[in-house]
Amino acid sequence: MSDSRDVSFEFPSIEHPVLLQLLIEEAQRRDVPIHRVSMGGGTRMLTNSERDDMLSQAHEHGIDVYSFISSRNSFETLVDQAAAEQLRGEVAFRDAIEELHLCSGWGVNGVLLADLGLLDAANKLRVSGDLHGLAFKTSVAIAPTNASAAALYERLGASSINVSGSSTIDDLAAMRSRLSSSTTLDIYIEISSDLAGGLRYRDAAALVEAAAPVHIKFGILNAPALYPYGAHLESIAHQVTREKARRAELVCEALTRAGVSVDGRGR
Repeated sequence: MSDSRDVSFEFPSIEHPVLLQLLIEEAQRRDVPIHRVSMGGGTRMLTNSERDDMLSQAHEHGIDVYSFISSRNSFETLVDQAAAEQLRGEVAFRDAIEELHLCSGWGVNGVLLADLGLLDAANKLRVSGDLHGLAFKTSVAIAPTNASAAALYERLGASSINVSGSSTIDDLAAMRSRLSSSTTLDIYIEISSDLAGGLRYRDAAALVEAAAPVHIKFGILNAPALYPYGAHLESIAHQVTREKARRAELVCEALTRAGVSVDGRGR
């Protein structure tokens, strides 16, 4: 049976300090822990004061903040449909390296990487003493679909690995068998529409047992993408953020029925 420390909750697409405040309030009301939030838009979609507020709020409540590196294919002027979210060209790569250093200096806990070359370069920087312990998480855009690929990501420096919604429980168990206990598998329990959709609530306890330590993640099916975020998305973003806390309560209840505890619940 998994220990409570094997199960953490990650709330993706928390793109602004106002959304973080809403999430914290709703999670407290529902007795749902928040271990990590992630931002898909990247730190460069926040003003300096917004970024500082985001980090201050999160760290005050013991929440880790992970940010997608702002440079990526879909944010280029012309999108290459075959390039997923890779860094296209040397200018984008240099820009991403610069943002790694900035994130480290600002106190961001970890970064989401969707480019294997960047992951390799970032790990070499960290080994050389740069980046001050910044953690690396591989994006769902490059989710491994077999155990060997997951093991490769870990060797390249990832300590948190987003997996595909299509990976079966057996697939995830095979990945876990190839990874160290310090590397988490990050599993969408509900997969947003832009990632092909899907619900895995029925499998919550089995996913934990097969793949722990895990971060359980909460997308919302049939909700729009929330980044790049701005005031034009404020109303729906508020609704989606609150709903993520309710979805997390559903998972807490399902895990409790199965005898699996969640670290931080009931405090």
